[in-house]
Amino acid sequence: MLLEELQNIGNRMEASLQDKHDKSRYHDEAKKIHTELKALRMEKDEIEADIEEMQLLVKKDYQVEILHQKKMKLTREVNKLHKDKAELLDIDENLMDLEELW
Repeated sequence: MLLEELQNIGNRMEASLQDKHDKSRYHDEAKKIHTELKALRMEKDEIEADIEEMQLLVKKDYQVEILHQKKMKLTREVNKLHKDKAELLDIDENLMDLEELW
């Protein structure tokens, strides 16, 4: 009976030592994971900032494309107006030539 109690006490002491060892190991592992988690959160924030910057660039690129299209349209309209003006000037000159003949 005394031997069984000593055996039980010994087993409990051994289990307690193992628990203390596990606690220390779990604490160290939790610390390491916490550090990794912090690094991942920082990386996530950096990536989100990069994404926002890229989205802004895409938006600006889209706006530049729209402005370019408007510029091209206006350039075509101006060219057509120059052509129409030149035709009207030619007609006017032709009419003046005809008036001189009268």
